[in-house]
Amino acid sequence: MSTCIGILLIRLLAMYDNPRRLKVGLSLAFFVEIIVLSVMIVVGTYSLEVATYPVPSAVECLPKDVPTWFPAWWVPIILFDFMLFVFAVRIGLRHVRETQCLHRRGGGLNQVAGGVRWGKQKDRSSGGKERMGPPAFITKTERVSMVEVMLRDSILYYLVLLSINVLNALVWLGMNVFSISAVCIMGCRMILNLRHAFYQPGAGEASVKGANLDMEDMDVEGMLRDIEEIEEVNRLNSTLE
Repeated sequence: MSTCIGILLIRLLAMYDNPRRLKVGLSLAFFVEIIVLSVMIVVGTYSLEVATYPVPSAVECLPKDVPTWFPAWWVPIILFDFMLFVFAVRIGLRHVRETQCLHRRGGGLNQVAGGVRWGKQKDRSSGGKERMGPPAFITKTERVSMVEVMLRDSILYYLVLLSINVLNALVWLGMNVFSISAVCIMGCRMILNLRHAFYQPGAGEASVKGANLDMEDMDVEGMLRDIEEIEEVNRLNSTLE
C-alpha cells in the first residue's frame, strides 16, 4: 500500500513539473503519515490477542480486545489521500483551462496535438478536398495523451482510494477487518494504463505504418506558433499564481 502511495506521489510531482516546495511538503507529509501509523499499530497491537474459530475446512483468526480508538488508524490515511486528491484535481483543472485557452486563441480551427497542428488538411482520397483533422500520417486521431492518462488515473484513483479507506474505517467499527487488495490492484492497473499510453502512440505521436509522409502536410509555422502560445499561457499562469 505504501509503495502504491509512493508511486502516486512521483506521478503527482511529475504533473506539477517537480517543484521543490511541493516535493518537500508532500514528502514530509508522507513520512509523518508513516510514522503516525507505525506508532498507532505498535501501541494498538501491543496487548492484542488473536482467537481462532474453526470453520468448515479452515480455521478463522480474529483479534480480541482491540482498543476502541483503533479505527482512528484510518484518519491519517484518509486525510493524506484527500490532500493528494485535491492536488490532482487542481492540476487537472489547470490543464483544462490551458487547453480551452489555446482552443479559443486558435479560433476553434486549429488544435495542438503534441506539436502537430490540426486544421484544414488535403484529403487525397477525395480528390484533394480539404478536411478538418490532423495530418494524413496520423492514422488514429482519437487517442489520449500520457498527460491526460496521468490526470485521469490520478483523480479517479485518489477518489476511489479515499472511498475505500472510508469504507474500511466504517467496517472496522463493526467487524474488525479490512482489505487493501483493491488498493494494490488499482495501483497495478494505473501503472499498466500509463505503460499502454507510452507504447501506444498518443495524440501527439505519429503512427507511420502504411502512411506516405509528405512534408507539405506539416505546418511548421503553426507548430512554432503553438509553442509560443503554450509558453504565453504558462507565463500567465505563473503571474496569476
